Parts: sequence; C-alpha cells; structure tokens
Amino acid sequence: MSPPAYRSWYEQSLRTFSQLIESAAIPVERITAELVLIAGEDDQVWPSSDWARLIKARRAEHGLPTMVITHPEAGHRVIFPGENPAQRGQSMERGGSDRTNAELGARAWPHLLQALRLNE
Repeated sequence: MSPPAYRSWYEQSLRTFSQLIESAAIPVERITAELVLIAGEDDQVWPSSDWARLIKARRAEHGLPTMVITHPEAGHRVIFPGENPAQRGQSMERGGSDRTNAELGARAWPHLLQALRLNE
C-alpha cells in the first residue's frame, strides 16, 4: 500500500471552508523580522509554496521583507548542506526526492545564513 498524500485534503478544505480562511490566518504582518520561507513545489503534505507566496504578498503590503525560495521538483522535507536525509517519521508521501530536496536546501542555505547574520 502506498503512503498517503495529504495535499489534496488541504486544498479541498480550503475550498470547502473558504469563508473561514481569513479568520484562521496567522497575522504574519505582525512579524517584524526578515522571513525566509522555503518550500518545495512538489510538497505532497500541503501546498507550502502557494502559502509561502501568499505570506510574502501579505507582508509586502506592509513593507516587510520576505524571501521565498522554492524548487519545482522538491517536496516537503528540505535537506540542508551537511544533513542526511531523514530515515524515520510518519509514513506519508512527501514529494520530491533526496536530490531535489537537497538542491532546495543548498539554494536556501546562503539566505538563511544572511537572515541569521551568520555569514558576516
């Protein structure tokens, strides 16, 4: 049996309960720190790349800096430089591959270091 993918459930919930989305939204415009959002376009857990772009747009309306880093073939689990792919966890479809998830991690790494001021 294949592990479950949950993304379509999230997407269906957004359609079914669209009138509740605004009241359930995290007030990201109150976060004053620079945000770095990392999302795989092939995330099968939830539509993380869509939400990352929505967060960026909401914050942009308030002049707040937000970096969104994506990869078209990466999934839910980002692998950062020096990390090994996770070997455990709940059985579910996460999308992507170890290679594409690592590519996303490598793409995001310098932006994380900059946001945390670790590369100065």
